[in-house]
Amino acid sequence: MAISIEHLRVTWIRALSLPSLVGATGLPGPNVGTLSGYFQAYDAAAGPGARWRRPWDGDASYSKLWRRNLRRAAYDAADAGAAWQRMVPLRSAPASAIGWSGPAQAAVTADRYLFPGAIAIVLTADMTGSLDFPAALRNVALANGDEAYELDGSSGLRLAQVYDRLFRECQQEIIGGQDPDAAGDPDPLTIVSVLAADGPAQDAAVAQDNAVHRLLLGFCTLDPAALDHPVSGPLERIALTQSARAGDATLLAWHRRRAHWSPAKMFSEPSQYKLLCYCHNLTVSSAMTEALLAFIADDRARLKGQPGFDISKIAANVLGMLYGPAADMWSSMSIRDQIDSSGAVPVINDVRQQHGWRELSARTPT
Repeated sequence: MAISIEHLRVTWIRALSLPSLVGATGLPGPNVGTLSGYFQAYDAAAGPGARWRRPWDGDASYSKLWRRNLRRAAYDAADAGAAWQRMVPLRSAPASAIGWSGPAQAAVTADRYLFPGAIAIVLTADMTGSLDFPAALRNVALANGDEAYELDGSSGLRLAQVYDRLFRECQQEIIGGQDPDAAGDPDPLTIVSVLAADGPAQDAAVAQDNAVHRLLLGFCTLDPAALDHPVSGPLERIALTQSARAGDATLLAWHRRRAHWSPAKMFSEPSQYKLLCYCHNLTVSSAMTEALLAFIADDRARLKGQPGFDISKIAANVLGMLYGPAADMWSSMSIRDQIDSSGAVPVINDVRQQHGWRELSARTPT
């Protein structure tokens, strides 16, 4: 009996800087580009039926990420001042539902995160049903490159087209139009996670060039035929984290793609909620990192800071904590690799030097 994947999650993360948002007032959406506007928007986000809400709403029952980041024992103790110092975003879902016409059964959802100088959009495809390794590889490749999406009555859309439409919709809602200076990496940060599996758990260990190694690398390279290709490079070169204990979690990274595999949890239904929690924390922290990187790398946005409202200062501080390790900020080697690979480390360090902070020491990107 071979291992079958019962729940496969593919997550994409993109962000855009919004220079037009910084310092602006009277916008149709939350005016988080000014200090007073951020405080007002944050307080309003707790109200009933709020369009933009605090990011932990709906997640507070199983995730303590924002409590840790805010250094608060409970979410109701998280005030606007603490949220501003940690660049806590507002969150909402887009108005339009996203359809999927790929071969696997999948539900596609989206979350939007609004920061003082940027927006991030997270798309998630949850594929369920029994997928063998070849089917899992085919569906991940299709989800990234095929015309498999539906949005606003249009079908046959690619992932990039979905993102373009969602970013336009989001900017229209926030600033009343399109920011001509918006900038960000068009290549999404992608995370593929196996959340539930069935079969012989003893066959799930990751070893050099075994089927699981080829599967995870195929998730990263989007190669549907990865199982047929021997892996020449050492596993350690792309394994951001891998426990020495057989069967424990492995996180592979290849450029802007990740693959996560945790046999100790994905075969055990009582432990699968821990995987969901980990995936949530990695996704949200990656989205936060992506948005702050888009902002700080954009001179037009970064240099619009005002005395007492220096977004770049706080962004550089938070990015330093995300770079890790920091006791009061969730971080991982994936986040560090994301920052190292962004090309923004020199800019971050310039800002950090201005405030007498330790520089980030970048390692060679994967």
